[in-house]
Amino acid sequence: MGYHRAVQKLVFTSALIGLTSCASQHDFTAVPVTERVKSPKVPGGDIAVLSELHLDLVPLYEKDGHIATSGFIASMLGLDRHRIESLSCYSQAPDDLAVRYSAPLVAVWGLPAYTGYRHDILNSLHSLHGGNGQAVAYRRSKLEILVHQSFLTNQPDWQTGFLIHALGDSYAHVYSQGGQLHAYGEFVGHAFENTPWGEKPDSIFVNGHAETYLSYVSALFRSLSPAGGANEERKNLLATFKARVRVEAEKGDDADKTAIFVMPKDSNFYTDIENSDKDCKQAYRRLNDGEVRLFLRALTLQLIQPKA
Repeated sequence: MGYHRAVQKLVFTSALIGLTSCASQHDFTAVPVTERVKSPKVPGGDIAVLSELHLDLVPLYEKDGHIATSGFIASMLGLDRHRIESLSCYSQAPDDLAVRYSAPLVAVWGLPAYTGYRHDILNSLHSLHGGNGQAVAYRRSKLEILVHQSFLTNQPDWQTGFLIHALGDSYAHVYSQGGQLHAYGEFVGHAFENTPWGEKPDSIFVNGHAETYLSYVSALFRSLSPAGGANEERKNLLATFKARVRVEAEKGDDADKTAIFVMPKDSNFYTDIENSDKDCKQAYRRLNDGEVRLFLRALTLQLIQPKA
């Protein structure tokens, strides 16, 4: 098993090196936040058209991890229906709008001309920063603070939603090696980990990921809570959900099982993934790529860990 994994990793990395061997060495922090930005153009096609493609093989956090969890927690905390739907959709946008914002595709077309944008997408938006356990803890803590600040100060929902996505990925995109926690890096990411013998970081009910997912759920709950914190009734709802997830996790690994399975089928909770696409597409049309790029550039600067 380890041999096959190593061979696949070598082949995948070699192919990626072939795609990126002519990359220019831009300074990732060289673009000022105040610059007037034109949206990057994807080689070979219009970005809006390409974004409508079905990209079923792209390795992404399952929808239950982003859109359903965001909506479920937002509803649990008593947000109004419009806000729930808006935050849910925008927390899913970085994966749904794959050509524009997803890690696997921007990792390829972002070279060589858009290395700064590529870095902002992979390292910041998808939390593929390659750091050690200390860096992982810092990233998670910082993103929780940023989500909370964005939410409390009523920043545009797309900004809060993108931050929620980064927060979720800061929990999902990690692995343990030698008893130490590490984040996947932006060069190769975790694409080969979604194979039958891989870690499957974006699946919740395998390899002990349920507890990591629940840590994210708790962080999201805190970050979308009022300034004084949630009341006991809301906290009890959270505790009940976490208990249900643990019961399912104890039944054994199942990569096909989703968190939606243990979310109450109640109209008060935004778990209707099948009918959410239409609403989300309307929300996605309001995104401005220039504004998104400026936001991500600023986020990258905010996420730089101070030297000890």
